Amino acid sequence: MEFQATANAPYASFDHLGFDADVSVPITSDGSIRARTVGGYGYGDSYLGRHHLRR
Repeated sequence: MEFQATANAPYASFDHLGFDADVSVPITSDGSIRARTVGGYGYGDSYLGRHHLRR
């Protein structure tokens, strides 16, 4: 196996915005041992006043 990476950045109504990424790399030459990191962030407003979401 080789280097693998994915990323996603959705946007929706009420300013809902998100981002996530996933990266995987082989540590050994045959790929039997790998390292992986995953991260994400999300933010959103609402149609209700003074209601926000941040993750």
